[in-house]
Amino acid sequence: MIKCRMVDFEKIRTGEYRPVPGDMWYAPGEIIKNGKDGGSYIYGYRLSDQYVANVKDKRQPIFVCLPRNIHFCVDSATSDGNGKGWEVSGEAPNINVSPSVHIVNRWHGWLKNGEITDA
Repeated sequence: MIKCRMVDFEKIRTGEYRPVPGDMWYAPGEIIKNGKDGGSYIYGYRLSDQYVANVKDKRQPIFVCLPRNIHFCVDSATSDGNGKGWEVSGEAPNINVSPSVHIVNRWHGWLKNGEITDA
C-alpha cells in the first residue's frame, strides 16, 4: 500500500522534482477542445466525457504517479475510445477511483481513500 500526497506541479515541470509512486498533483494548463476524435485533452491525455461535462469547471485534472513510475490522469478516458472514464470521488489526495486502474502489461490496482494497492 502506498499513501498518496500532493506535490507541486511547478517543481515537476521545471525538473526540480521527479515524482515517485504516491505523488499526486493538479495539472494546470489549457484543456484543448475538439481533438481529432472530438474529445478534450490535457498534456496528451484525452479527458473523460464525465470530467468535461461535470468537473472541469470545479477543479483541474488530477494526475498520480503509480507504481513503476506510471503517470496516470484519473480524469482521463479509458483506452477503449468511448469517452468514458473512471468515477472519481473525494478530495485530493484522499480520492477514490473506480473501477480499478489497469495499465495493460504494466500495472493493475486500486486507488481508494488516497491509497494505492496492487491487484
